[in-house]
This record gives sequence, structure tokens and C-alpha cells, in this order.
Amino acid sequence: MPISVKESINWPGAGLTADTPKVTGDDRFGFDESAGTSWVLDGATDLGPFRLFKQFESDAAWMAEFLNRELMSHPPKGDLLAYFGDILAAVRKRAEKKSKVDIETAPRETWPIASGMWMWHTDDVTTFVRSGDCVALIRTPDGKTEVLTKHEQSDLEARTSRELNAMSPEDRMAGLRKIRATQNTDPQHVLLGLSPQGVDTLVIETRNLPEGSHILIMSDGLWRVVDPYAMMTAERMMDEALSDGVEHLARLMRKFEKADSQDAAARIKKSDDACGVLVEIRSLMAP
Repeated sequence: MPISVKESINWPGAGLTADTPKVTGDDRFGFDESAGTSWVLDGATDLGPFRLFKQFESDAAWMAEFLNRELMSHPPKGDLLAYFGDILAAVRKRAEKKSKVDIETAPRETWPIASGMWMWHTDDVTTFVRSGDCVALIRTPDGKTEVLTKHEQSDLEARTSRELNAMSPEDRMAGLRKIRATQNTDPQHVLLGLSPQGVDTLVIETRNLPEGSHILIMSDGLWRVVDPYAMMTAERMMDEALSDGVEHLARLMRKFEKADSQDAAARIKKSDDACGVLVEIRSLMAP
């Protein structure tokens, strides 16, 4: 197997309580060790005036779930843009069958979207495909750490949060819906979802990573321990993931959020869904 999955976690921001024992949240993760693939998906919180789908607790969860199922069912091959085009087309086809209203005539703010980080290790090359603000931390055996993410995302979200939080609830929702419509229609900002243009904004990068390298891919909900909460550096985050585990990091973050810190309270959402997968690059000769 070209990769070995060391740990995975999906921790909904709402938490699991006696009142919500089946909550799944809007994040998903998946992996196929034999194919050398792993990924995380972060469904964006519903904003539309109505729901499109009956399944799951949100349309965001619906989108993340069926993107996840398609990725799990179809190992990659050939042109990755064509591969992801097929994934999005399959999800769109399912959505057209399952939606309560006609997809094409529905307001674009009702279309669910997701960010994602996907990796594939094959032939000694690791390929990363990302959309939106999910993150990959790479640690090579020499101890160097690299961060792959949309680096300007946090500053943009912080500014947007301040502006929206200063508005009335009605104006805030209108502003959020305008942003969501843009994320479904603007060719430069479309994310994974019902628009085929989601393929056009994918960022693809490759790395030559040696055996023994570790990769932590995560939704932005887990990355908050570094940005914006500044609880630790990216290097320390990887150190603690390797020494104490990914769940340990998530527990530290939830404790920070429960403390009602200024940094947490300033967010549009004080708590966010968080998922992550920790992977090790293996030799193809390893048992």
C-alpha cells in the first residue's frame, strides 16, 4: 500500500449530545490505502430560504456525503480534471433526481457547496487537489513542515466576519446569501458543488515525498488551532499530531472554544465542524 492512514476524526461543531445522537455535521473524510488516496470535505453551512434535500440534517451534509461516496467509489485515473469533472457530474445527476425543486431554477444561494483537500500518492509522486480553504500539512523525514492552503482565507474571513457581525440579522443573512450565490456562479470563486465550473477553480500541486513523510489533511475547522486562534504554530501542530494524535488537537480546540475566548467569539460561528486524516507515505515494498 502506498499510504498508511494513522488516524482520522470527524467532530461536528454542534457536538454529540443526548438530544442529537445522530448528528453527522457537514464535514466528511475518506481514504483508500490501496489506491493511495485520502481526502477531507467541508460542506458550507446552509443559507438558502429552503432546503433542497430531505436526507441528512442539512444540504451541506448531503453535498459532502455524496461527494465522499463518489470519491470512494471511483479511484482516480488519467486526467484529474476530467476525473473530478466526472465526480461533480455524478453528484449533479443525483441532485437533479433527489431535489424537492428543479435544480436549475432554484436560487443559487440554495445550492450546497463544499471545500475539499484530496491527495493521491502514486509512482513516488504525491498530488494534492484542493478547492476552498481546506489544509494539508506535510512533514518530511528531515523534519521540514510545509503548509498547503488558501493562505489569504483567514484574513478575508476575519474582515468579512467583522463586517457581517456589525449588521442586523436580516442584513447579515442577505450578505451571506450574496456570497454563497457568488460561490456558485462566479468562475473565479466556484467551489465543489452543483456547478460544473467547480473543476475550473481546482488547485493542483505535486510533491516528491520520500517514504516516512507524514501528511495531515484537514478542514478549516481543525486548522483553527493555528489560524486564527494561534494556539500553536503549524510545526507544533504536526509535532502534536504525531506524538499525541489528531483527536488530542481537536480536544484542545474545543476546550479553547468553550472558554469563550475573544478569538472564538469573533467568528461568525464560534464552533465549526472539524475533520482530519493523518497519513504516512510508505514504500511499495513495505508489508
